[in-house]
Amino acid sequence: MKHFIFDCDDVLLDWVGGFRDFLVEIGHTPAEPRPRDWSMAEWIGIEDAATFRLIEIFNSSPAFGQLKPYDDALEMVRQLKDEGHTLTVLTSCSDDPSIVNRRVQNLRDCFGDAFPRVICLPLGQSKSQWLEVLRPGIWIEDNYKNALCGERAGHKTFILRRPHNRKHEIDGVDDVVTWVGTLAEVI
Repeated sequence: MKHFIFDCDDVLLDWVGGFRDFLVEIGHTPAEPRPRDWSMAEWIGIEDAATFRLIEIFNSSPAFGQLKPYDDALEMVRQLKDEGHTLTVLTSCSDDPSIVNRRVQNLRDCFGDAFPRVICLPLGQSKSQWLEVLRPGIWIEDNYKNALCGERAGHKTFILRRPHNRKHEIDGVDDVVTWVGTLAEVI
């Protein structure tokens, strides 16, 4: 059996979609449906500090605990669980207990008891130390920097193509991590 380690936001759950809905509700309608870069400030049209604060407010809101799962994530997680693999979530959403509880409950609501271990780090914190602890495994991420941390820790690393990370994929070839369009390509 293998150990699959998943990032959560925009791998298992549609964080950008939930955040976009939140922004529209408070009067900050982004120019495009999805950001084309990690800079949410550019997407929203406000400064970095104000953007980070909006992310903190969203992650503290009830809407953060009601994110929708990606369809391919539902299928893959169900299959991996049925096959008896170990599944872990490693996310940098917050370590505040109320936010962690929302994250864990949201994952349970979507995926049942598939994830016996959900590790929540402070917002934006590097996952490198935990990736060392959790090795060896199969690491699935959407953040290129965190994907590289997984590769350095010895994991087989996959990065999901999303509009915000495409600039890191050079001509569809990467000697370090494996780029995939869907989670089905991982197994």
